[in-house]
Amino acid sequence: MNDPIDDFVKGLYLQANPPWWLRFLYFVARIFFTRDVHDALTDRKASRSLAAAIESMTPYERHHPEVIDKSREKRIAVGAGIERIDVRGAIACIKAMWKRANEAEGT
Repeated sequence: MNDPIDDFVKGLYLQANPPWWLRFLYFVARIFFTRDVHDALTDRKASRSLAAAIESMTPYERHHPEVIDKSREKRIAVGAGIERIDVRGAIACIKAMWKRANEAEGT
């Protein structure tokens, strides 16, 4: 079974560095949609910071994000070059992902 965290990080990189056809769709979105819709579609900075935070964690921390304390949060943020608030967002995202994965498996 594939690790859902690895798949999620791959998706973040795809969003941060989209192929040419997806960049074209973003261009069309900029022309035809409101600024809010376009900004939501092309929020590459948030994708990069989330991916950096997740990759700065150990594999154990990715599977058990509840063990990360404030001190470790700070070290992850420094190592990834992002703010602590971004690390907290990554931790919340991972917790939600594991919760959905466990609900889907029925455990």
